[in-house]
Amino acid sequence: MGIFDFIKNAGHKVIKHDDKEDAIEVVRRHLAAHGVSTKDVTIMVDGDKITLMGYVPTLDVKEKTVLLAGNIDGIAKVDDRLHVGERPGAAVATTTAPHPAGSTLGTGTGKVQMSPNETSGAGAPAWQSRTYTVEKGDTLSAISKKFYGDASDYNMIFEANKPMLSDPDKIYPGQVLRIPAQRPGA
Repeated sequence: MGIFDFIKNAGHKVIKHDDKEDAIEVVRRHLAAHGVSTKDVTIMVDGDKITLMGYVPTLDVKEKTVLLAGNIDGIAKVDDRLHVGERPGAAVATTTAPHPAGSTLGTGTGKVQMSPNETSGAGAPAWQSRTYTVEKGDTLSAISKKFYGDASDYNMIFEANKPMLSDPDKIYPGQVLRIPAQRPGA
């Protein structure tokens, strides 16, 4: 949990910044197009910041969700308030969540479903992956060499970033990638 910084003017051009009402649905569709369900996720968009709250099934999905949201053109920060696991059934209480003026709430109802742990982050697992912001001239092989000492391990980075990456040769400056903690056999 925490706030992740991204390069604001790099990424997929999916949000029309003059159409605030659709920003949340555009983000939802973008995540869904990459295989990420937002069934138990509330999305808030406030200018160049996206806040993600709720539940995802695995740490892998959590990391991908944050990076997919942050790798959208115009987004500079993602506030990760996601929990790994299932939403507690009986422990869920509906509360009116205060949000800054001008922000947009993903449920469209003005209410957010929160568990008692939601704001405290109690028991939230730490990210297993590191992140890396692609620089001009980078390749997955060069990034692999930098982190693992072996350029041929680039496929591990590629696989960790699927479906955000569809081709190992299609990365761009400013894109933030997941770097798995250790290479196979290490």
